[in-house]
Amino acid sequence: MAKPVRNDHVNTYGVWAWVVGFAFATFIVWLMFHLADGFS
Repeated sequence: MAKPVRNDHVNTYGVWAWVVGFAFATFIVWLMFHLADGFS
C-alpha cells in the first residue's frame, strides 16, 4: 500500500493564498456592482 499523499494548495501556498483569493473575488463582485450602479 502506498502511503496517502495529498498535495493540497493550502499546504503549498498557505492560508494567505486562500485569503487573498477570497478578497480578490469579493473585490471583483464589488467592482461589478460599482460599475453597474454608475450606468443606471
